[in-house]
Amino acid sequence: MTQTARTVVTGARWKAALLALIAIPMVWGVWVMDLAEMRRFGDFFAEHPGLALAAKAVGVVLFVGGGLVSAVQVFRPARLELDAEGFWYRNAFNKGLRVAWADVDAFTVWRVPSAPTATFVGINYLPGRAPRGAGLVRGFGVDGALPGSWELSTGRLVDLLNEHRLRNAA
Repeated sequence: MTQTARTVVTGARWKAALLALIAIPMVWGVWVMDLAEMRRFGDFFAEHPGLALAAKAVGVVLFVGGGLVSAVQVFRPARLELDAEGFWYRNAFNKGLRVAWADVDAFTVWRVPSAPTATFVGINYLPGRAPRGAGLVRGFGVDGALPGSWELSTGRLVDLLNEHRLRNAA
């Protein structure tokens, strides 16, 4: 994190590298899986070998894709830029989202219900101020969330965002 007129927080490169490395044995594991191992799912795959091959191909594509995205994030991590008006979130592919402090009610530590050890920065917007596409996680207790793993802990990042919001919201 660098402190200037604008505060910049970047994604954790080591976490992206770890995910990229984990993808290698996962791809290998899916690729070498044979019909005997797939019998855990019953005789369905034994009776439909074409679907078994398709299932393996989908697994390989997903793990290769995830590994490649993680590898890109090692060299070009996500960025969170905080200024007086709000924040920019930009992913490794420079796609982003601009949110004004005046649109946010609060930032919280959000725990994913199906994986309670996974935490993200949850965003609760003021009524009628949520950007287009927000609300996909609304049923889980927040209006939105920041994706990614950051160089700061989730709790510290939530504190930093709330400090900026309170100081700059008009």
